[in-house]
Amino acid sequence: MEDIGKWGQAALEILMRETQLARRVHRDCSNEFAQLHDVVPLQEPFNLAPDVELDQQMWSSLQIQDREATQSFSQMVQYFVEPCMISMARNLDMLILQSVYESLDRNTQHLPRLTGNPEYTIRQARRVLNGRRVPQANRNLIIDPPAEAELLRHCVSTPGATYFGFTPVLYFPTSNTALPEGTNFAWGRDSIALVTRPIRGRRETHDQTAGRPFSIACNDHLSLRVDMGYEMQYAAVKITYTLLAGVIILDSTGIVSFDGQTQRSTATAW
Repeated sequence: MEDIGKWGQAALEILMRETQLARRVHRDCSNEFAQLHDVVPLQEPFNLAPDVELDQQMWSSLQIQDREATQSFSQMVQYFVEPCMISMARNLDMLILQSVYESLDRNTQHLPRLTGNPEYTIRQARRVLNGRRVPQANRNLIIDPPAEAELLRHCVSTPGATYFGFTPVLYFPTSNTALPEGTNFAWGRDSIALVTRPIRGRRETHDQTAGRPFSIACNDHLSLRVDMGYEMQYAAVKITYTLLAGVIILDSTGIVSFDGQTQRSTATAW
């Protein structure tokens, strides 16, 4: 079997490739261990922001039997690791979206839903963010499939095309989310932070005689813990990936919610 660190880096690359929203927010990671519900500070340049509770733990395990370990490393990553990371990426996206929805406050601008005349509504969102001096770089339009259909019908001809300075990002609602139907947002990247830390285990050692080996994969400001051990009863290697995370709103004025609530914008023209 390959080195445990290689399994971690491969998994993290897939996770970052498959996630849509984690790539659209500020990410903060560290090699310092933490536990579920620990409260940790953000690192620079947001070290003066409020501390973040790591209130979400995601994990996924896989088993590779001895007869399957004869495959190449790339084949095993494709067959075993990729499905785990795709599922974790979906859950991570919904965590970010759910956290944003639950954190909306009076500073958040509410605009009509992206139906009927989405072009006018997105122009309004641009006016709002310009008036609030949100940097024009890395502005994102977070949309569900019905909203994307409206955009393609009325506004853009190519999926993923930048529109009025926003990059459309399609997400797929999952059955375990409490988001209302038609939840869509526009936000600047640095308005939201995703914070990850390696979770503390019972045995923090690389000495296989003292416990199962583990590794911490850190890349692109995201961290993931990897535990590996051999299951004698199954004649298989077991690999477990664990992600400990928290989401915080850094600037609610940089978020626009297309939820149909009537709120008049006082932003300047763009």
